[in-house]
Amino acid sequence: MKSLKKQRAIDLLINHFWQNGYITVKRRFGTYLSEPPKIGDYEIDVLAKQRKNFAIGITILSEDVKNPGLLNKIAFLAARESRFTKKRIPLFVGVSLEHVSLIKGLVNSLDDSLKTMIKIIPLFEQVKSDLFDSPSIDTNFTRSVA
Repeated sequence: MKSLKKQRAIDLLINHFWQNGYITVKRRFGTYLSEPPKIGDYEIDVLAKQRKNFAIGITILSEDVKNPGLLNKIAFLAARESRFTKKRIPLFVGVSLEHVSLIKGLVNSLDDSLKTMIKIIPLFEQVKSDLFDSPSIDTNFTRSVA
């Protein structure tokens, strides 16, 4: 399976935010939006907003899975609260398909209060099939005759 690039993975995560009614406030590798700030020592990929509620989005790819501090990063970001209202901020974790079960196992080892704030999103490219993309009968017929 083809590995996702970081920028494409962020685009897929943003599509998921849009489908759930969030507006992107800041994003990495964006043209028009600014980069999101570091939270603690960790870089985030997307900061989104739905009405007055914020959400954090990160992507985890093959090179990130090998990082020994990955579980600490997920736990730290899932424990965030907004400054003034002290509402918990959900963490959306975009994961490539081959690592979904591994990340789910890591998240299950966390505390129950943190698990409720983490949403794991499998990232994959949707292939649009079209009726006219398949080879036509005429081309197969002419190849076999010629």
